[in-house]
Amino acid sequence: MLRIRCGSPRQGRAVSDSLRARGRDVKLGRFPIPFPFGPARCDLFGWQIPCVRLGGAANPGDLGPHRYDAARGETDGRWGGRLPLGERNAVFYACRGGFIDSGQVREGADLTAYLISQFARSLEQDGEIELTDFGARLRIVHARVPPEAFDVLGRDEVIVRLAAWSSYQVGIWHEIAQWYGGSMPGFFPDLASAFSPEEIYSYALGVRMLGRSFDWREFLESELAYDRWIGEELPRQLGRRGNGLRAVPGNLAHDLIRALDGSWWDSSAYLPDARAVTKRFVRVGSVIEPWEFPRKLARSDPELLTRLDRHCDGESLRRVCIEERIGSGSCDAGESDGVEIRSFVKLTVTIRENDWLARMRSEGGRSRQPAEFSVGTAFDQERFSAIAATVLEEMKAMLMDPHVDVPDVPHPSECCGCDCTVDPMLQGSPRRAECECSSAAAAIL
Repeated sequence: MLRIRCGSPRQGRAVSDSLRARGRDVKLGRFPIPFPFGPARCDLFGWQIPCVRLGGAANPGDLGPHRYDAARGETDGRWGGRLPLGERNAVFYACRGGFIDSGQVREGADLTAYLISQFARSLEQDGEIELTDFGARLRIVHARVPPEAFDVLGRDEVIVRLAAWSSYQVGIWHEIAQWYGGSMPGFFPDLASAFSPEEIYSYALGVRMLGRSFDWREFLESELAYDRWIGEELPRQLGRRGNGLRAVPGNLAHDLIRALDGSWWDSSAYLPDARAVTKRFVRVGSVIEPWEFPRKLARSDPELLTRLDRHCDGESLRRVCIEERIGSGSCDAGESDGVEIRSFVKLTVTIRENDWLARMRSEGGRSRQPAEFSVGTAFDQERFSAIAATVLEEMKAMLMDPHVDVPDVPHPSECCGCDCTVDPMLQGSPRRAECECSSAAAAIL
């Protein structure tokens, strides 16, 4: 078995930074490639919620250059000035993709690029890829790829499918772990962003950007080549030309988000309050359908809907599909031939005594954690569906909304005749306590 360990992330990134500072191109195609371990690029759904770095981009063309694992540079300032303006990220609204967090798109792409480089080294034998811990020990364990897989697809395409599928599983785990106290920013529990409305689709979009790119050897030849490719491809994906997702102007996206204050997010809540984001997209399947702006929640603002129609009339949402098989078929076409990737690749999660998931249980902070989170327990992605179902039920209880995962149903506190009993957990949220009946809610009823 070939065991690949990402090594010391700090050492890998230090070497990469040192070479770049001297103007040398860092080869991504050669081992070791530093694992993208930095804190998440931070853009929480909603505009008045304090965060590490709120989105500064208004339109897809304003996103700026891409930097592999740029989140580390956002929080410690080490990359300031090395590229014009650096990355700029925000939550966009696209006619064909709903709300999209460009930071999450970049995260999905970066991890997929890393995994492409690792699978390329270990494809023909049993292997293990040790990932940076997130609440637990994470490993991708795979058997030798069945020879028949290469009879249908070329080696490079097999590598891409394995990397994309594995990256998506890691993304799902991060959402689960965040709900149980995990923190990508590293400053506070990140419950507010777990399964937020745009999170899964955005991450999957980044995964799929590379999952469709079978000429990856060209843009993974070096870190600069990769950064350049993502910097050009991301605006193209969000753009209004050709097959782009057709992002609307930044001022309209801003107004759409503001219109959902009280329905999808709560501007009266403050981090780390989980109730800062009140609708959650809890999905773990390989076909991801984005949420469209819920028009019936904005009936009281016909001008806003008219502006939206001006840009999106006649457009339909586009799903993102992560390939689950190695075969000639495509999940986009609904075809399911070939070998299932999960039959020989697994994301293994192991809870150890010093992992923070175990510490939170032992300290009594989250006694409701799933049984899988007991110390010494190991499980794989096959348990994610059951765990996500538990997460959804907990979200319904904590957010006091039986339809927390339904985008066009308002929170009960917005509806006439609701039960205005104030839960002690919500005392810091005036909107929930007041339980006012708005004209918009009356129109919905």
